Amino acid sequence: MTLDPVALLVDLVRVPSPSGDEGAAAALLRERLAEHGVEAHVDGRNLWAAVGPADGPSILLCSHLDTVPVGDGWTRPPLEAVREGDRIYGRGSNDAKGCVAAMSAALVRLARAGTRARVVLAAVCEEETGGQAGLPALLPALGRLDAAVIGEPTGLVPVCAQKGLLSLDATARGRQAHAARPEEGTNAIAVAARAIAALDAFELEARSEALGPPTAQVTMVRAGERRNVIPGSCWFAIDVRTTPEWDTPELVQAIGRVLGPEVLLKVQGAGARAQATPREHPIIRAAEAATGHQATGSPTVSDWARLDDVPAVKLGCGESPRSHTPDEYVTAGELERGADVYARLVEAWLERRGT
Repeated sequence: MTLDPVALLVDLVRVPSPSGDEGAAAALLRERLAEHGVEAHVDGRNLWAAVGPADGPSILLCSHLDTVPVGDGWTRPPLEAVREGDRIYGRGSNDAKGCVAAMSAALVRLARAGTRARVVLAAVCEEETGGQAGLPALLPALGRLDAAVIGEPTGLVPVCAQKGLLSLDATARGRQAHAARPEEGTNAIAVAARAIAALDAFELEARSEALGPPTAQVTMVRAGERRNVIPGSCWFAIDVRTTPEWDTPELVQAIGRVLGPEVLLKVQGAGARAQATPREHPIIRAAEAATGHQATGSPTVSDWARLDDVPAVKLGCGESPRSHTPDEYVTAGELERGADVYARLVEAWLERRGT
């Protein structure tokens, strides 16, 4: 008996698993895999399992159990996995429990087929928050990895490169004064406004074929204490989506030049690194063969950022624009095709690496 990815997804959606509370979902997945003859291990709030020969070429199938909070605006119960036609609605159905379900179904199928690969499944916690208890904590238990597939909703189009995330704090410096005497001060909000406008008009150089240029967007602004006081400082946040060809100091310097000397820049976070796998690598060629689609780039961050020196492709059922939205859904057809694609990808990868 094969593992039905649709039935598994319904079960997973009905177990709430916001970031930090994934334990029950991991336990449920372990039970479902055990029912189909696959021994899985719960490690913290993560789950992992391996099938195939222990000394075989090793490939990781990795997605995440955690979801963003339910939020407002739903027209259907967000945790009941309501099915309407081909659609299954629920928080996390698209991002990324659908990928977890499809990967689990593929794992069972590969185990029963006697795959020559060591196929490792990892369903991890804290992907949405970038915490350290998820994939970074689990990696030592997984052993050697020769390649990886990161399960995120890509419409089953393989992704050979993804942008990283660099978070900057910017402080525009002025001089506080009474609002009735503006000549005695320098309005930091005005300084910030000029800097933000300059950044908005600036475009970094594109050095990546798959990803285009890095982008820098101001996403938060804070300033002022009272209506009648000219502020002496204005803080704003800059969200930078990076590419592998730019290093952090180079990006910070380029953005700093645009903002000007009256703005102080500080790196708030740079942990989500951009990643890319050469298009000619067997894992990319296998993904293209399994899906019938040419690999492309992605602006969004995933747990791929946690994998250094492991060739990877990002690939999954569902569509990215549905993620984190009210009435999030995935279709039964997407789940079934996803399970087929993951299983075909593993075998195509073995063929292309000559094993």
